[in-house]
Order: sequence, then C-alpha cells, then structure tokens
Amino acid sequence: TLMHPIHLELAQESLSLYQTLHRHRREMDFYFPIPEKEHPLLSQRIEPSLPKRWNIQRGFLQGSIDFIFEHKGKVYFVDWKSNRLSNYTEATLNQEVEGHYQLQYRIYTLAVIKWLQIQSQEDFEKRFGGIFYIFLRGMPEGNGTYYRRPEWQEVIGYETQLLEQAY
Repeated sequence: TLMHPIHLELAQESLSLYQTLHRHRREMDFYFPIPEKEHPLLSQRIEPSLPKRWNIQRGFLQGSIDFIFEHKGKVYFVDWKSNRLSNYTEATLNQEVEGHYQLQYRIYTLAVIKWLQIQSQEDFEKRFGGIFYIFLRGMPEGNGTYYRRPEWQEVIGYETQLLEQAY
C-alpha cells in the first residue's frame, strides 16, 4: 500500500506514501480536552500573555492516527481500513466514510489542527492537506482511496459540534 500511488486532488498529482517516509509519523497519539464554553476555540487567537489554565469538566478526547505525512508543506492524515465492501467505487467509499467514520475524521482533523497549532484560515490553507481513508482490500483493484479536504469553516463547525454535544 505504501508503494501504490494515491491521488492528491487539489494538487492534481499522485504520489506513493513511500515517497513521504522522510516526513511522516506513524500511530500519532493525541489527547485534548473536549471543547467547553470557557476554552478558546480555533477561531479565536490565543494571546501568549493570557493564562493557559482551563477548567476541564467534560473530559478529554484521546486516540491514535494511523499515519500522518507532509508533502510540499501540507500535512495529510491517513486511516487504514480493512473493511470488506461490495465494491470500492468512489460512491461506495463516500457512503462508507460519511456513514461510519464522519465523527472520527472530524476528531482526527481537530487533533491534527491542534498539533500543528493552526489558528487561522490562512495558516490552514497553507499547511493542512486533507484526509485519506485507504481501504486496503480495494487497493489491488487500483481503487480504495477516499480523500477529503474540509474548508476552514467546516473545521470550526466540528469544534462547535463537540462544544454543543452533551457527553
């Protein structure tokens, strides 16, 4: 799978993940508080002079992202899936990811944004490349790759959704 080319839609190019091995992290752990009303959100710049003590009442989000890589200054993340699907067409992959992994990729996106310390749309546009779900069983057919790059406002919405959910 590392040798099989994946298509980077926005850059209109393909690369194999093997090419990224000098700029990658495997099994990157993350741990951050579930957003609360008192916490600064991504859309709010954090001033260095402000105290950084947060009151954590709702707990933390913790997880591990399978693979993160940098290509041409942008960071992407990959989640490997071994699901057996009826086929690996674009429509089937979209349905599978949006139907079963939407909350996961939203949390992973927030984790990567926080890890990169991105706090503005400008920085997001320069540094965040997108999301890959790679369905391993579809790769021999030359398919099996789902790609998405949310807009900055969508990412802000992911955080707002976590803020508003009761946990």
